[in-house]
Amino acid sequence: MEQLEREYPQLVSRVVMLMGAGMTVSGAFRKIAGDYKCRKKEKKQLSYEEVTITCHELDSGISEGNAYRNMGVRCRLPCYARFASLLIQCVKRGSGGCREALWEEASQSLRERKALAKRLGEEAGTKLLFPMILMLVFVMVIIMIPAFTTFT
Repeated sequence: MEQLEREYPQLVSRVVMLMGAGMTVSGAFRKIAGDYKCRKKEKKQLSYEEVTITCHELDSGISEGNAYRNMGVRCRLPCYARFASLLIQCVKRGSGGCREALWEEASQSLRERKALAKRLGEEAGTKLLFPMILMLVFVMVIIMIPAFTTFT
């Protein structure tokens, strides 16, 4: 789930970029899935796996709206459900206001990613607090032992 959440801004940005270049939603998904198949050996990315599954559904004859809805359900995250509903609206209404809505979603997802990174950084700092205190005590002991031995 965390990996899906981390990969979400990249996926949305990529779809927005491809749609801005003139592709349809399904065309953008097929392009993303094709590129992912070529570089799949590097690292498995769950969001791109979901895009690949959605493309297989589209190829098997499931309607675009149902395929995108299934992707949102499979991911079980609110951001993917929101993305799926935006894609469904794009398919139904055409690309008139779709690009702007997806662009806003991409910028919002990047802001959420920054907030997540900040929160994870704060958690890491908290986790390091106890080892730092132990090191401080250890250094104090190293300094105090010679000081006490010179007084006696």
